[in-house]
Parts: sequence; structure tokens; C-alpha cells
Amino acid sequence: MVPRLIRQRDKRDTVPIIPDGPHQLTDYVMISSIRREVEHYQRSPDGSWTLRLPQRDGEAVLAGGIVLNVHRLYRLVPALG
Repeated sequence: MVPRLIRQRDKRDTVPIIPDGPHQLTDYVMISSIRREVEHYQRSPDGSWTLRLPQRDGEAVLAGGIVLNVHRLYRLVPALG
């Protein structure tokens, strides 16, 4: 069994801690290189992060209306495209 302190530290390492400011980050996207998987986290007004799964058509809509097409990300990746 992994000690609780280590589990908590590892969890902190995987969740970004981004300070508030006039130009704060609103979206955080992780794109897997070993499987077809995209995680899109969007910052709420209270500063918390929410996981937003790509829509049915394979698009993730970022702040400001920027559209990230998941299918196009992997189109040239062998075995994933």
C-alpha cells in the first residue's frame, strides 16, 4: 500500500497549480501520444478546474471559441490516425 502522503504528493504533481492574474490560463489540454485520448480542463470563475470531454463530433471548444478538432490531431499518427 502506498503511504497517504505520497499519494497526495503525486496527485498534486499531476494537477497544475496556476496562479491568478490578469492573463490567467483558462484551458489546459493534455494530448496522449500512445492512445487516442485528449483531456481538456477548463478553469471556472472560482479558480477550480473542470474536465471537459470532447464533444460527440470530436471537437473540444476552448475559451474564446477556439475549436480543437481531436480527429485532425491524430490523422498523421501511425496506428492512431
